[in-house]
Amino acid sequence: MPDSGRISLAERLGFRRRVPVRFLATISDPVAGDTEAARALLRGEIRQGRERFVLRGADWALPGASDTFRSHVHGFAWLRDLGLALTMDHGADFVQPIVKGWLAANDMPDGEAWRPDRIGARLAFWAFYAPYILSSRDSGYRGGVLGHYARAATHAEKNMARAPQGLPRVIAAAGLVIAGLMLERGDRRLGKAEALLDGALSAFVMPHGLPASRRPSDLLAVMCWLHMLRTAYEARSLDWPEAQQAQDGLVRAGIRAARLGDGRLAALHGSPIMSAAHIDNILAWPGMAARGIGAGATSGLQRLESGRAIVLVDAGPPPDADVNAAAHAGALAFEMSDGEERIIANVGGSPADARLEQVVRTTAAHSTITVDDRNQSHIPETGALGTGVDQVEISRQESEEGQWLDMCHDGYRRRFGLMHHRRLFLAAGGTDLRGEDVLSGAGRKAKSAHPFALRFHLTPGTDVAPTADGKGAVLKTAKGRMWQFKLSGGTLVVDDSLWIGEDGGLNRSRQLAVTGESALGDTVLRWRFNKVR
Repeated sequence: MPDSGRISLAERLGFRRRVPVRFLATISDPVAGDTEAARALLRGEIRQGRERFVLRGADWALPGASDTFRSHVHGFAWLRDLGLALTMDHGADFVQPIVKGWLAANDMPDGEAWRPDRIGARLAFWAFYAPYILSSRDSGYRGGVLGHYARAATHAEKNMARAPQGLPRVIAAAGLVIAGLMLERGDRRLGKAEALLDGALSAFVMPHGLPASRRPSDLLAVMCWLHMLRTAYEARSLDWPEAQQAQDGLVRAGIRAARLGDGRLAALHGSPIMSAAHIDNILAWPGMAARGIGAGATSGLQRLESGRAIVLVDAGPPPDADVNAAAHAGALAFEMSDGEERIIANVGGSPADARLEQVVRTTAAHSTITVDDRNQSHIPETGALGTGVDQVEISRQESEEGQWLDMCHDGYRRRFGLMHHRRLFLAAGGTDLRGEDVLSGAGRKAKSAHPFALRFHLTPGTDVAPTADGKGAVLKTAKGRMWQFKLSGGTLVVDDSLWIGEDGGLNRSRQLAVTGESALGDTVLRWRFNKVR
């Protein structure tokens, strides 16, 4: 006699007992996986960056794992990498024992695996890689997978507020939309899921196309999720909603605004260096960028462009901790490219070496000024930036002669009574970049002098030859282009530096460092990069 006190999965979801839970379509992932991660999977390891998880005897509690890696594992994003390595038949033999073990350890709605953004990723990747997961004759196993899928969707929908702000909330909502499209009778909850997604996207992708995190690489992640959604709608022969298409246009505009001439994104607030080909492949997906939108006064990113030169400036206060707890203390720092060569850079955003994670967040790792070797904003051992920069003021002008930026931040006001003013001018034609950095009293005369260092980090392969007068240097790029640097004020030193390249790799480079002590009045440093050849 059946236990009348138990409620079946179908009843909890509002389905009648005779209606099975199943997927309505087969969909293909439009995003390519990572080759190295695929090789690691064949060796029995899930890998992301420097972290790894051994699948033999798996401890799904993931002791010691980072939050990002927990999301990668519990969200089953690694299925994308496996798709590069194994056909469906061999992939099913590989995946299904893993899924069984995972379900045995994580099928109750508590713990790390049930955070809404991890559920959202899991809903999506299990749908995209369903042939790997569900091509089994074991009806008990199949029922367990589909039962978890339906329960997880319900849990995520009810607990959306628990998803961290920003990109995780976008992922949570996107997964719910995919579940609504793919799961039998999911159409009844699709409208609510789409509304949740629209809200998450509107909160994270600003009207100018840049993300609230001010980490440009987040735009690539958003665009990947949008096109996974597009593929799911197409699989159901449904039109891609106009709201999602509009967000796709904004994101494209933001990506293009945040690219330097080398085709890669600016290294801001933890954004890693990715290959230009990878970004080109993403932008090649069907869609159209919104016009007249990108970097601007309210975006936290300023773009100067003329001729072959592009200058990108971090022109905003630190992003909210809720959307980027690993932001950098680099207000008013800039990067510059000449054609396909990046010349002035920040040290980087996402190092493979854990010992450098805090280093790249420091003010000294950015092409801007430091006072008394202190960061603009306090950087704790873990977590978001503390006190320091509260306000950044910006004024922009353009004329036939060129483009001006006048900027100021208050990161050194509380400690030293100093404001940092930076003025940049890119002349028409793009062969002349002039700058002026001023340390001035914050409404009063400074009481004491403080050492400062104005840094211009150079990319690897750039040769530097100081001039005889100690007031300049000649830069020669890897492709033989030459720029002359001239300085008025301070003492120029050519020193070692680092640059975090693709895959988080460490590359040795050089930097121009202008040192001195702030005056009791205004300290004015004028400099110029002029293209010679």
